[in-house]
Amino acid sequence: MRESQKKLRKIALSDVAVKDKISKLPATKWLEYIATIFAGVKLMIHMIAFEGVPVVVHCSDGWDRTSQLTSLLEIVLDPYYRTMEGFEVLIEKEWLSFGHKFDQRVGHTSKDGKDSERSPIFLQFLDAVFQLLVQFPNAFEFNLNFLKTISNHLYSCCFGTFLFDSEMARVDAKLREKTISLWSHINYHKSNFSNPLYKSVPDILCSKFDFPLQFWKENYLSWNDYHTDLGF
Repeated sequence: MRESQKKLRKIALSDVAVKDKISKLPATKWLEYIATIFAGVKLMIHMIAFEGVPVVVHCSDGWDRTSQLTSLLEIVLDPYYRTMEGFEVLIEKEWLSFGHKFDQRVGHTSKDGKDSERSPIFLQFLDAVFQLLVQFPNAFEFNLNFLKTISNHLYSCCFGTFLFDSEMARVDAKLREKTISLWSHINYHKSNFSNPLYKSVPDILCSKFDFPLQFWKENYLSWNDYHTDLGF
């Protein structure tokens, strides 16, 4: 994952035309990893929705792939998590409260760019949601700017939402007293993140995941436009 992200970052920041950047994308295997995540979600949906069989989701540590898969599964099965409020609740529940190590995976407090604990787990999740939103533009209450804003502030440290590795650490650091939540910012400017095409879809969003994956250029290449380096 780390090497794939490094290659993607190098392409995004390179001084070449957009079409040339996209032509180099397969070498990063970025979309291959996204496809692998969807393969896991597809299997779980088949077991739960069509076979009526419960599933246990657990990766090696329990806070990386587990959160990716369960979050995407809930988005596909439950329309509540396709709303703005529901998506915020989902991140709080499956990522923050569940113990995803944002500090280690993003490297907020580390100056070592080669830190072996860094990995774009949450960014991959956002990319997967981007793929769903593109394929089903009427099914989500939020728009692409909503996802892009979350992605940007995953690295910006402008808000306290994604700081530290656990809820205990955030409580000990008194983040609620010292920082503003990203959700407060987004909900205050809700009109900027609302999808005018939204129509609640009560059914399972999809089950085959046979659609082509797209490069999220609005997110990754915009960083190059502003000549920023936020850790991506």
